[in-house]
Parts: sequence; structure tokens; C-alpha cells
Amino acid sequence: MSETLNNGVRALMLDVYDFRDDIWLCHSKGGKCFDFTAFEPAIGTMMEVEAFLSANPSEIVTLILEDYVSSDHGLSKLFHSAGLTKYWFPVSSMPRDGGDWPRVRDMIRRNHRLLVFTSDESKERAEGIAYQWNFMVENQCKLQRWKFLRKKPRC
Repeated sequence: MSETLNNGVRALMLDVYDFRDDIWLCHSKGGKCFDFTAFEPAIGTMMEVEAFLSANPSEIVTLILEDYVSSDHGLSKLFHSAGLTKYWFPVSSMPRDGGDWPRVRDMIRRNHRLLVFTSDESKERAEGIAYQWNFMVENQCKLQRWKFLRKKPRC
């Protein structure tokens, strides 16, 4: 993960699961992680993100979590254990209804340099982790061929 961040990546999509009494990075099906689909405990990756933010005080990182964690406040505990809460951009400060995001320099000044979004809507209220679809839109361009068009539509 450190190499990825050092190479310029600032947004990470991670799948997180309860596994072996911990939170793991895993790529699986049906919300269940297995030995053959588990990658590693998430704490190591989160500690690498913390080390990067600590060493790079003008950088901002976004985490988009495909979230299968059901343990009580599991993600909150993970971020606290990794030392990431000091960089947390609070969901209460995120713009609603098309409002403007703060300027990057203001985020840096406030040390709100970690944006975290979850796919689990309940975590916004329970743990203060932003539900992704309250703040994001998905933009997919499906190429359709119309009988009267000779060109593909532009996206």
C-alpha cells in the first residue's frame, strides 16, 4: 500500500470483512470471507495510510469501503487503532444536497485529510462513517447504438 500511495494514488477502494475475529481485506461473495479469498488483516493497510499521511502533511486520501463488517463498531475501532482518527473528515462537515466541499487548503489546515465512505448506510449514523451514496454519484456511460446514428455516443 505504501508504494501505491507513494506513486500518487489518493483514492483506494477496499473490501472489508469480519474474519478470524478481526477486520480483514478480502475479495469474496455473499458477505463472507474465506481462507482462500482473504488477503490480510486491514490494520496493516490502515497503519500504512496513517504513516503516509503523517509523512505527507499536505496530502489527502480517500477510502471507499465495500463494507461487510458487522462487528459492533468494528470499523471505528480499526481506524482508532491505526491512529487515523486525527485525520478524519467528519461526516457532519460533508456538504449535503449539492453543497460545496471545502477547499483543499482548508481541509489540510484543519487536518481533515482522510475521507472515508462506506457501502453500509447504517454506519453513517452508528459510527460517523459517510454512506457513499449520500455524497457520490456513479457515472456510467453505456454505449448504445441507435439505428439513425453512425457514431457511438460520447461519454
